[in-house]
Amino acid sequence: MKAERTILSAIVVAGLASVATAATWTGTNDSTWTDVANWGGGPVPGAAVFSGAPTANQPSMGAGRAITSLAFDTAGWNISGSGFTLTVASNSFVHSNGAGTNTVDANLTFSGNSGTSSNLTIGDDNTLIVTGNISMGGGAGKSMSGGINKTGTLVVNGSLTGLPDAQRPFSVFSNSPTSIGLASSHSFATGRGFGGTVPTVSVNNTNFWAPGTGTFLSPGYDPTTPISTMSFVGPGTNGSGVNLINSKLIMDIGTTLGDNDQIIAGNFMNRSSGGVTGFGLNGAELALRGTTIADGNYTLITETGTGQYSGTFGSMTFNGVAANPSNFLLTYSATSVVLSVTGMGVPEPTALAFLSVGALLMGRRRRVA
Repeated sequence: MKAERTILSAIVVAGLASVATAATWTGTNDSTWTDVANWGGGPVPGAAVFSGAPTANQPSMGAGRAITSLAFDTAGWNISGSGFTLTVASNSFVHSNGAGTNTVDANLTFSGNSGTSSNLTIGDDNTLIVTGNISMGGGAGKSMSGGINKTGTLVVNGSLTGLPDAQRPFSVFSNSPTSIGLASSHSFATGRGFGGTVPTVSVNNTNFWAPGTGTFLSPGYDPTTPISTMSFVGPGTNGSGVNLINSKLIMDIGTTLGDNDQIIAGNFMNRSSGGVTGFGLNGAELALRGTTIADGNYTLITETGTGQYSGTFGSMTFNGVAANPSNFLLTYSATSVVLSVTGMGVPEPTALAFLSVGALLMGRRRRVA
């Protein structure tokens, strides 16, 4: 009887060990997710691990897949599965590490409700791109982690829901085609921030959303990203708004007059908190970026309604250097903030036309002489 118990215990332990064993992608045969020969160290995940140099055969899901956890130990990996969903078990994790980018070309969903534990970690100098939707479930038990320096980045091209109500230890860029919501608890670690091409951001409670000290807000998010307009919309209830105190607003300026990132603020009612009203600049840095900029006026902030923004910027930089006031001038009106650019080397089209006519007349005058 004792021997039978020993054998049974051994079988149970062996079974648990096999469940816990991680499968590491090798891509030995091809890119097929379900081919056991493409995984080393265990059965088809299970716990999916991607480590070392990325293989020539990157994994292709081919259908919706369920795993117990996902670990990118290095960068350069791409899981293809556009239109499918990669589901991670409850009480588990997704980790993305290594200097570079990892991509999940699918929807990414964490199982479990608010009572289950799940963790999303993005390491220093790593970018995790999710081309579909990401849903973390939200609530108690969900957590996020970053590297020592918290220089990671999450880019989501679909909807973004269920990240826990806590400080984000990595930057979040949303390219959702619809809208996302922000709450007062959604601040960021120093040096991190929020941006993307998402057209509408809902400040979805009665508190003011502030990205945090030493953080940034950026329509678009990258000089290579198309110029973006981002609308911040309140719920129409008392006290909601945005407060940029001790942070920076990053705005890209294109090569064509009027081609620039823009903020639109609206639907903030009874919009005052600590002297900040609606979309509050409150001494934030305006960080301009661009290359060859046309002279003229660029509208940076506008309102839907009146009294939807307040305050002024405390400083202005251009490509990381203090902006020359003879080249950049801000004008604050009741409903907008406008940047006037002069002497940057590319005059307005009307000025170019005038110069062309002037050159033509000078040429004719010389020929007559």
